[in-house]
Amino acid sequence: MSRPPESSRAPALPAGAWRWIALAFAGALAIYATGAAPTVLEGDSGELQAVALAGGVAHSSGYPLFCLVSRLFALLPGDPAFRINLMSACFGAAGVATLVACGIELGLGGAAALAAGILFGAGFSWWSASLRAEVYTLSLFVMLLAWRHVNFALHTRAPRDRIVAAVLLGVACTGHLSHLGAVACLGLALAWAAWREGRTWPEWPALVGAFVLGLTPYLYLVWADHVNLGFDYLDYVDHIFYPGTGVPDARLDGAFERLRWLVFGRNLLPGSPMEFHPGDLLRAIRKHSVPVGLFELGLPATALVVPGFVRMFRLDAGQALRMLVLTVATLLLAAQVSFGGLFALFLLFPLALVSLLAALGLEWALGFVPRGAWRSVSVPLAAALLMVPTHELRRRAYVHPIGQERLMVHDEGSNRPLRLMYRRLKQPYAVRDFGRAIVRAVPDSALLVANWPDMGVVLYHTYGLRERGDLTLMQLSRPQYLIRARVWQERHDLARRPIVFLSMPPDVRAHLAVADSLDLSGGRWAYVVRTALTDLPATRGDRLGE
Repeated sequence: MSRPPESSRAPALPAGAWRWIALAFAGALAIYATGAAPTVLEGDSGELQAVALAGGVAHSSGYPLFCLVSRLFALLPGDPAFRINLMSACFGAAGVATLVACGIELGLGGAAALAAGILFGAGFSWWSASLRAEVYTLSLFVMLLAWRHVNFALHTRAPRDRIVAAVLLGVACTGHLSHLGAVACLGLALAWAAWREGRTWPEWPALVGAFVLGLTPYLYLVWADHVNLGFDYLDYVDHIFYPGTGVPDARLDGAFERLRWLVFGRNLLPGSPMEFHPGDLLRAIRKHSVPVGLFELGLPATALVVPGFVRMFRLDAGQALRMLVLTVATLLLAAQVSFGGLFALFLLFPLALVSLLAALGLEWALGFVPRGAWRSVSVPLAAALLMVPTHELRRRAYVHPIGQERLMVHDEGSNRPLRLMYRRLKQPYAVRDFGRAIVRAVPDSALLVANWPDMGVVLYHTYGLRERGDLTLMQLSRPQYLIRARVWQERHDLARRPIVFLSMPPDVRAHLAVADSLDLSGGRWAYVVRTALTDLPATRGDRLGE
């Protein structure tokens, strides 16, 4: 059943390709590393910085690949939090360089491949993710490596290459689950290739085993949770969900049950099945895809995708169709499980693929430029210039949202105009100063209640820097915090072990007689409760586990 390969194109990089790859990596790293946040950040970034420095389990879905690799960057000198921001910058540059390598292997010239790296690397979501401690740059770097090796295996038709590609697909799933749709499609492509070669047995079981081998970083989460290493998000959840209520189906018992919830529970306890409605899915795609087209690649580059796809189809029809399928599969998954600013982050892999097509279209549009040095300069330069109106449109949309739907970028972090992309924050040390003020001002042995952005800063200091281990933490965004406050004041003398709120929501004021205020920094205040809160929700049982 042996058949000829889909393309006669050699999978190896041609001579001179490394110059383009090195240029892409060096240029991207220079921009990302010098623009990276210099110290601790709030929210998810602060928590991930804590996990990187102290070890442990990150928030759902666990991100074991980040937890393991970040431990190496934690050994670098300098500001502890910046080491982890630098990790994102390094893998951001590595992702751009890998995309350039993939483009060259697919038949793009070096200049066009570099243009694809510019279109993708200068996009808002990738650039922004490369400036802060996050999981996205590492996860996409591995996903691009997996895609590249699947392409290699489909060309060589060697069983060994298919096995290695299956391992990398498994590893890609440990970086971020947004790649699941693409991983499933690429895995089926490997299985189909084995069938065409007449190697269904024993290669199909071997491919499954190789994929499972790639998932083994998840075992680190089981071990870290078992020994309670560093910051353990599962232990954190045990003390947040249903505190004091004794709800039996809210318990996370058993190592692999805890892992299953962490990976697939969507931070809901007790879990609920994900509902699928085709109409809602199509509406979500329409709603979120338009901002991605406007503010990521931008309209000029997006218009070049169609001629780029036609050129790719002529170069390698099978590859063009695979890229289309991978884009659609990831888009469907993103529309089903993500929202807001997360949507573009879930689409980083198809954005990388579409950047390759846009670069092919750009090269076609500049066909009037003579080949040689002028072409090598004009195509990457044109790609960079195309991103200028895209960022300007995004900047203006912050002030004047577009259309009836008031379109603008909904970033996972704070909204940043173009002039703040190079140096991420107006006040880069404000979060660090806020965290230091908390460490100095909060009374000993208090229950500290904070929303998630502020909690990330607290976790960095309490776990990452091992400061203020006397504090007990509670997340304000969970409705159960009032139950936790009731149990706390029943067990402790508030004069000695008060409740401290880093912000004061209206529903707390209804139960509050008096609170002392603490001046932290930058106009931020904390509120210390030393007298009992009244009329708090009743509890059933006791699950605080103190």
